[in-house]
Amino acid sequence: MIKNIYFVIPDLRCGGAEKVFINLANSFSKNYSIKFILLETKGELIDDLNENIEIISLDVNRMRFSIFKLIKILKNIRNSYVISAMWPLNCIVMISSIFSSKSNKFFLTEHVNLSKSIGVDFYSNKIVLFLTVSFTYFLSNKIICVSDGVRKDLEKFYIFNKTKLVTIYNPIINKSPIKNKNFENSKINILSVGTLKTQKDHSTLLKAFSLLKNKSNFHLNIVGDGPLKNQLIKLSINLNIKKYITFHGFQKNTNQFYQNNDIFILSSIYEGFGNVLVEALSFGLKIISTNCQNGPSEILSNGKYGILVPIKNPQKITEAIYNIQNKKFDPKFLKLRSEDFQIDLITNKYLNIMQSS
Repeated sequence: MIKNIYFVIPDLRCGGAEKVFINLANSFSKNYSIKFILLETKGELIDDLNENIEIISLDVNRMRFSIFKLIKILKNIRNSYVISAMWPLNCIVMISSIFSSKSNKFFLTEHVNLSKSIGVDFYSNKIVLFLTVSFTYFLSNKIICVSDGVRKDLEKFYIFNKTKLVTIYNPIINKSPIKNKNFENSKINILSVGTLKTQKDHSTLLKAFSLLKNKSNFHLNIVGDGPLKNQLIKLSINLNIKKYITFHGFQKNTNQFYQNNDIFILSSIYEGFGNVLVEALSFGLKIISTNCQNGPSEILSNGKYGILVPIKNPQKITEAIYNIQNKKFDPKFLKLRSEDFQIDLITNKYLNIMQSS
């Protein structure tokens, strides 16, 4: 009987896949021995792991340097589940698995839309994706995609047994809310949570805010850090809206922000899933999201639980901000939707897949 689970991921910096692995690992650690294999032991989220979880570092700063060290580790493990995250690390893990005991089972997870990521998150081409995905992913027991959209996109690059591809949504953990008085309580508070990078398209959000005619009635709280932070601050100054915006930087505990804001906006040009939407639902926040590929329309059930707008369209976001104030989204109704993504439910889905493979 398998009692060991290994998670393989580059590091534990703040990101969607990293949070998912930590939540799953902490849940599994009640009944399994859990180990993380990291390229480097770094990241803001390391302390979120339960104390009984071991970290194994490959001590490499380039993914291509990891394969021989990974082979050495995998050769010495038996009767284990191995779960890895994201291309191209998934490819390296599966090549390394050739040297592993047949008693181990390998599960790949995909968290992004690979087609949309080309030229944004990584520089490759569809031919390379097709070859590397098709001729390594088939070695796995199952390929777990975080949304139906991600699964359908991955099918474009995978020519073998497509029944290996399954969808399991990402889990969330509800934490106790924290009251914080440092918010503009007299105003309508708008919240955005996410890394300040091209994919999240905060520039469109800022432009949408600048189009509001009664800006003094609103305050925009942006939570997150990233390579575009200074550029976005400069844009807010150029748009003459800086005094209506607070850049809060990276925040390990975002619950106080969900608790103390009125509207949540996701402005991404693409997503694999959209963990922050489920977090916002769990606090009963009114939600505006771009109808980007792939997760938002699935989470919000095509607009049942929030307003969906086109990507890269500031005017539509502005209109949605006005319209959502008059829409009656019952917080209890929104919170109930978030329960479809609770950690115990998602953990059981993973276990069912792993045990039946």
